[in-house]
Amino acid sequence: MKIILSRKGFDSNNGGYPCPILPDGRLVSLPIPGKSGFHYHEVHVDSTHTYFDIMHQLSSTIKINGVTKKFVRKFECHLDPDLIFDAQQFRHQDWKPLFGQVGSAGGHLRNMKVGPQDIFLFFGWFKQTRIATDGRLKFKPNAPDLHLLFGYLQVERVVKADSEYVAPTWMGDHPHLGQLFRKKTNNTIYIARKNLIAKPELPGAGAFTFCNKLVLTSPEARKRTAWKLPDFFQNCRIPYINPNGKSDRFSGSSNGFVNVNANIGQVQELVITDENQDNSKIVDWAYDKIM
Repeated sequence: MKIILSRKGFDSNNGGYPCPILPDGRLVSLPIPGKSGFHYHEVHVDSTHTYFDIMHQLSSTIKINGVTKKFVRKFECHLDPDLIFDAQQFRHQDWKPLFGQVGSAGGHLRNMKVGPQDIFLFFGWFKQTRIATDGRLKFKPNAPDLHLLFGYLQVERVVKADSEYVAPTWMGDHPHLGQLFRKKTNNTIYIARKNLIAKPELPGAGAFTFCNKLVLTSPEARKRTAWKLPDFFQNCRIPYINPNGKSDRFSGSSNGFVNVNANIGQVQELVITDENQDNSKIVDWAYDKIM
């Protein structure tokens, strides 16, 4: 079983500001802008708030490919990974959580043989929020910018979503089923299991509520890309971070943890395998985050 740390949601070039940790602890990963036919005001945080409602309170602008624009209702979003049934209205009763990947990142996942039973842990850029005196949601002053885990998906099946693929109705309008993506190389969709293998009472995919164990960024760090992880990660092969089992990105091992320089640019997918082909520690670490 492989564990994949998958970076998703707003970044400095697309979106332009952190995803919110809501005052009640919910983690709202804001999907990047993208032509999908589906708008931010059509994605629901809960029964009374859409993503547009939340975003409009946090910022009057949005970045698209590095260009700052005024944020208005017409903007479409790339809702992927799609983990929560209630995020869209009128879901098919057989709907399952989905995650799509394409291009070089999709090819990397294929080359690493990511497939059934493997687990994606999705992480992104987050910051604590508060309700201000005017009743609007705002980022907390001086709150740190964090990389943290916001959701997971254990793979049941992988499909190549090319122009010939006939998608079942329950997949709905996932962005990787659109013609824009079907024409691209390595367009792949990962379908979630109904339940976790290790704990069948839990769903095979879902979103987390904030707690400290989900934070990747070191408490002492000034940058969100400075992580603190268990020191056994030094024995793992992680393309882009530790491809050969030996890397200067690790430093300061103490008390069972090690500092990691996770500043890896636009890389999205970090597939983790143990140097000795025994992934038990990594898998246990991942399940601890989920459970």
